[in-house]
Amino acid sequence: MNKIFSLLKIFFYNVLIIIFILIIFELIVGNWFKSNYYGNLLIPINKNKILNKLPYDSYESSFYSTDKNGFRANIYDLKDINILVVGGSTTEEKYIDDNLIWTKVLEKTLINQNYNKTLNAGIGGQTSYGHVNMFDIWFSRFENLKPQIILFYLGINDALYMIETSLNVNNNHGDGRSFNNVNRDLLTNNNLFDNYFQYITNNSGLVLLFKIIKGNFLSFKYKIRYSKNIDNFQTPVITENPYDMTYNKLNFNNYINIYKTNLSLLSKKSLDKGSIPIFITQKVSDNHWINEYLSIINSETNKFCLNNNNICINLAEEISLHNENDFYDGVHTNPTGSYKVGKFIAEKIDILFKF
Repeated sequence: MNKIFSLLKIFFYNVLIIIFILIIFELIVGNWFKSNYYGNLLIPINKNKILNKLPYDSYESSFYSTDKNGFRANIYDLKDINILVVGGSTTEEKYIDDNLIWTKVLEKTLINQNYNKTLNAGIGGQTSYGHVNMFDIWFSRFENLKPQIILFYLGINDALYMIETSLNVNNNHGDGRSFNNVNRDLLTNNNLFDNYFQYITNNSGLVLLFKIIKGNFLSFKYKIRYSKNIDNFQTPVITENPYDMTYNKLNFNNYINIYKTNLSLLSKKSLDKGSIPIFITQKVSDNHWINEYLSIINSETNKFCLNNNNICINLAEEISLHNENDFYDGVHTNPTGSYKVGKFIAEKIDILFKF
């Protein structure tokens, strides 16, 4: 009996020592009390994935990564950033390799070397309302982030949200856009349990250590061509409108006014940061059902720039993107389309900022 008691006592003390060590480790390594504390925000911190199943034809796997602050494929110190790029999934480009996303093409093809370091702050599903919020809940955390230019690549998600909110007379546009139980504009889970889990994931030192080890391991595997056998998954191109468009017209018109207000706020927040805002209209495949509504948003973007002396790059009207060759689902570009987008925007910036 005494022997069992002694063993339990030893086990108990060992558990206490392990718990104590873990607490000390968390306090030192974790983000619980640090300036980069993210709470339960859905910031994609230290994400690393090798993607072997792609929605387009490819002979190579793709590598997706974000840095310790949640920015896509970033290799630069924030103080060196010249161009900050804000947008949705067409900016984040989850299924495109780090080296092939259009923001990397942009910096590689720019002739003007004064603007050759970009920072990709794309968050899938975000509208212009979410982009406004990012200044306060994300970008404001970094005092040394002072880009000369901020690019806003926007339109598609606002067109979708305009439709979604116009279908519901009771919808509050100020709540942000939610889908899959996640508010993409406010970067929060709608479920309380998921928020607690995200809180731990964001700030735990053990989770951070695991992510760093995993990232280095996957990066090594990717560099030695981890997988050459690529499986494609089918992503349907939706050419028919999935909504019953008996929408509330008052809400439809209200959203246009909200969108223009958001553009004004984005311009002001950029200028307050000492940056030049540039708005870029978006394009989808010619046969996509959203074209009718995206054209409304793009028109408002162009009118806003014209009326307020802001800079617009009218990509929607000036670039040539083909349905099957450049898109994999009618909305998101494949590597070929992303190259065209990045090169097109680089050429425009070189013209705007001649050296």
